[in-house]
Amino acid sequence: QLEGIKKGLGHPAVKAAGAALVVTGGAMFALGKAAIDSASQMENFLVQLEVLLKDSGLAKERLDELFKIGSTTPFELGDLVQADVIIQGFGQDANVLRRGVMDLAGALDKDLSEAASAVAKSMAVGKQGSDGLRESFALLYTDVLKRAKVLGDPLDVKIWQQAMTEALTAVDGVVAGGTD
Repeated sequence: QLEGIKKGLGHPAVKAAGAALVVTGGAMFALGKAAIDSASQMENFLVQLEVLLKDSGLAKERLDELFKIGSTTPFELGDLVQADVIIQGFGQDANVLRRGVMDLAGALDKDLSEAASAVAKSMAVGKQGSDGLRESFALLYTDVLKRAKVLGDPLDVKIWQQAMTEALTAVDGVVAGGTD
């Protein structure tokens, strides 16, 4: 009987079935690992937002909102979370600036975090702290400068912030629709 089993194990169909089991097992392991990694990433994003917003309920709402945005734009969830962290970290309202920052990155084919950083720094410090914006996002910088001059003194941080907000939220702004 042992001889029959040995012969059966050498049969090509049995070898193929064994190989298929190994491949399937490996794929299932990879799928399980990916699910764990994804859950871990989501938890990490949630913790970042909880620290930033100081409220777990608000953090969960924000993560849900960013997840929806990520499913309808070219940006990954991690990039969206990072951009929100940067904007909020500089004391600005990410809910107000997010769409404009996304359009800025999309229109100029730039990294979302880079766009968020340039905008947030410029908003926090004003025209004097806008080197990154001027160098990497000259189109927006020029628009903000023009708007600030109409509002008053471009060196006034409050005027600069207002001009930046207008430039990023205007439906006819220079970067409007850059994500579309």
